Amino acid sequence: MPPPSDDTYRGSVALRFLGLIIIGTGLALAFLPADLQPIVLRVGLACGLALGFLHLLGRLIEAWRADATSTFTRALQPPTLPFHVEQGLIQLRDEIRHSRASRRYFDKVLWPRLVELAARRGVAMPDKPVPAFPPQRGPSLATLAALVDRLEKRQ
Repeated sequence: MPPPSDDTYRGSVALRFLGLIIIGTGLALAFLPADLQPIVLRVGLACGLALGFLHLLGRLIEAWRADATSTFTRALQPPTLPFHVEQGLIQLRDEIRHSRASRRYFDKVLWPRLVELAARRGVAMPDKPVPAFPPQRGPSLATLAALVDRLEKRQ
């Protein structure tokens, strides 16, 4: 039979002490005179509450110890690298989002940048994409993806 874990042992000891307090209080109430019964009842209740408080305090200390790792253990773990997103990617995402929402933004901001990039790379750009439905909206993601694919492939 495997030895009991600390949780099982601690819980069973606390329950045994609580049982002893209840039995002792019950016996004292049964055999002591009536004028001492309120005192015995208060002492039994105080002992039971103190036992419960100490039990909870023990659990809390055990949880803190489980969370605290030693310096040696922390040294064995690889350091966490900070996650950093390039500012250019964030700007590109915002430009695509705004270009899809507004045809005017696409015409004034993203399309000139795409044409300039294509000229630097020596790629011939097609005509501006036709407006999507409704006309005030920008091109679809598929259209934008086709434009970017065309920029990536040199002709």
